[in-house]
Order: sequence, then C-alpha cells, then structure tokens
Amino acid sequence: MKGVRTFLLSLVVVLALGITAFGQDSSTAASKTKPTTAKKSTVKHTNFTGSVTAVSGTSISVKATSGDKTAAINDKTKIKDGAGAAKTAGDIKNGDKVRVYASSADGTTWTATTITINPKTAASKTAKKPATP
Repeated sequence: MKGVRTFLLSLVVVLALGITAFGQDSSTAASKTKPTTAKKSTVKHTNFTGSVTAVSGTSISVKATSGDKTAAINDKTKIKDGAGAAKTAGDIKNGDKVRVYASSADGTTWTATTITINPKTAASKTAKKPATP
C-alpha cells in the first residue's frame, strides 16, 4: 500500500510540474510571436512588343498587336539592346521594334521597368545555322 501511495504521489508531482512547464512555454512563446498579416500586392505587370511610334526621355509609345501602348520612362528604367548591352532612351528611334516590360499601381498608368531594343525573337533563337562543308 505504501508503494501505491508513493507511486500516486510521484505521478501527481510529475503531472503538476509538466502542466506548469507546458503553460509557461506556451505563454512565453505567445508573448514573443506577433500576428502577421500578409499584404496583397496591388502592383500589376505587363509586357508588350511592337514598333515605336513616339519616344522621349520620359515616355515611349508603341504600336503593339493589342493596340497602342504608352509607358513612362524614369531613372529606374533599364534600356538595353537585343544582345543585352546597356542603352539610353536617346538610342530608341521611331520605327524600332521594342519589347517593353512595365508595372502599374492602378492598372492604367504604366511605367517601363525594362525596354529591349530589337529584341531577339523565338524564331531567331531557334534558327539553324547553315552547315559548313
């Protein structure tokens, strides 16, 4: 009987310490953890390819298959040629073929992030070189 009483007393002590320790861990973790809320991005992205109809240091207009598109050019706009060499807005001429990647907060006013002058097309990337004899 003494053994049963000792066992029960030991069990109560272990359970009491376990519950106390468990309660402290969860409250400590809860006080360190801040609730997070995911912010939904409202920035929209697009790209279009076509012929330049107008260009200045601050904007570019392109006649694309989906219609005329205009995007602002700013100091963060990257301009390059089809080989990847850096260019400026002054290197873009009316009639040049370009691919414009742009972003917009409202979906109507676009700002060019990257402009590629005379971009390589899928056909030119996969064109086979003539065999040499």
